[in-house]
Amino acid sequence: MSSNSSNFISAESFVKLAALLNAHIGKGSRQATFFSRSALQLATEILQQSGSGVAMSGLALRPSADNDMLVVESAVGINPNDTGMLLVSRGGSLATALDENKSVIVPNVADDAVLGLDRSLMQYKSAAIVPAHIVYGRDLVFVFLHPDENYFNADNMVILDAIAEQTSNAIQKHQLVKAIRTDDDRILQVHSESRKQLARELHDGPAQNMAALTMRANFARRMIDTDPERAKKELEDIEKLARDTTKTIRYMLFTMRPLVLESRGLRSALMNLAEKIKGTYGQEIYLTVSPDLPELKGTDASTILFYIAEEAVINAQKHAAAENIYVSVYLDENELVLEVSDDGVGLNLGQIQANYDQLGSLGMVNMRERAELLNGAVDVHSVIHKGTTITVRIPMTEMLPEPTES
Repeated sequence: MSSNSSNFISAESFVKLAALLNAHIGKGSRQATFFSRSALQLATEILQQSGSGVAMSGLALRPSADNDMLVVESAVGINPNDTGMLLVSRGGSLATALDENKSVIVPNVADDAVLGLDRSLMQYKSAAIVPAHIVYGRDLVFVFLHPDENYFNADNMVILDAIAEQTSNAIQKHQLVKAIRTDDDRILQVHSESRKQLARELHDGPAQNMAALTMRANFARRMIDTDPERAKKELEDIEKLARDTTKTIRYMLFTMRPLVLESRGLRSALMNLAEKIKGTYGQEIYLTVSPDLPELKGTDASTILFYIAEEAVINAQKHAAAENIYVSVYLDENELVLEVSDDGVGLNLGQIQANYDQLGSLGMVNMRERAELLNGAVDVHSVIHKGTTITVRIPMTEMLPEPTES
């Protein structure tokens, strides 16, 4: 077969592989296995048509969780269940290919420290070991086997390296798509939880207050003629309850969409938060914002940080039985630090960690996930009967708006 014909077969096969892999990106949890098997099949097809016509076999291996062994992920032309090759020692040319991330030709399989020990591979004379480096996840290594001596050369190694690289790219795209979908699902879940929480707060607060206002107004109306003084006292109580309900609704509207965050920035939004919590719940909030903090307004990052601060403060106000809550925002080298502490009852962090899924209402999950959106981290330190401190660290590069092109 001529060189031009071989190149045509390779190009056509690569187009087919690309289409096949792209069609399966993001589908199912076992698609990585599909990708590696497709790569093995393509390599066999190309080399068989452009070479001697003798079928080539192949294995795709992944390092085990402890990295000591290699696990067979997929195979073509050889059945690992029949040969007992479900686990392969990480050594010889396999270790060289993985550790140095380079392809290795094995002229004589019998001489390899690992492949040569497996009796099921005695039918093969030569091998090519081709790694596929995976940036986010465990690497993959292909083992191509052929019954002819010195079968693998520089020309067909170029094809195998290209197939491995294309497969690596597809697997990484697959993982990224799945990660994005997981994030999207989590965002939808957070929005759903937020709506449920708002519904609970409306039911437990304003909705019940409105029902009470209706009943008490009806009672006062009935008392006007028979007991005017009692009716007057009842109307005064109704007026106070109506004011408190209005404060609560305004606070809810503020937390749902703090317009001051967009117009005047994070500092003013936190000041408003402290004032509204004091006015609504009577809870004292001591706020300290570093004077060298840059103006942060109108960015998604400042909105996320505001909601983290609000979550931490509300948790302390509702659950800590704290007399005082302290909020500090300052710069520490290249990080923005938000610190929320209280002098309340403290948390049993071990118990919370053990029941993490059931205690999502405490807000720990939301705070951590919001911080992770900004490549940040949340640290919680608590002592029973002495209070809790929540420290959030966000890289300043995430907080500042991207420069606009002039």
